[in-house]
Parts: sequence; C-alpha cells; structure tokens
Amino acid sequence: VERVVIRRQRYRKTCDCRPEEPRSLVAPPPPTLIPKGVLTVPAVVTLVLMKFLWGMPLHRIVRLLAYQGCAISPGTWAS
Repeated sequence: VERVVIRRQRYRKTCDCRPEEPRSLVAPPPPTLIPKGVLTVPAVVTLVLMKFLWGMPLHRIVRLLAYQGCAISPGTWAS
C-alpha cells in the first residue's frame, strides 16, 4: 500500500476591495406596463396602434407577431 499526497498551490485573493462595494454595475431592465410582464412599453403602444388606429383584427396581429418569432396566444391579448 502506497500513500500518494498531491499538493496543490493555493490561490490568495489579490483584490483589496471591500465586500460591501458592488463589483459590477448592471443596467436596469426596460420599463414595462405590467410588473414582471413580457412586453415593453413601445411594444404595447405598437400593438394598441395596430388594433385601434389601423383597425387590424386580433388574429391578424397574433399571426404577424408569430411570423416575427413572438408567439403570444390571443387569450393573452384579450385580457
């Protein structure tokens, strides 16, 4: 029986910053009308314009968004 001892080098922190200071800043998320909602304010404005100013039916708006890669069901728009 032979015992193998592996000695690895320990790394020490070289940063002298205090832990209470943030290390990186993150930009705030874009504003939404509904908290934790998926759509931003410009997206909702565009959809309201499509529906009420240009008179597009809801199924056509849903199909147009699905072609662009945003698959949201018609029930989401109706509520």
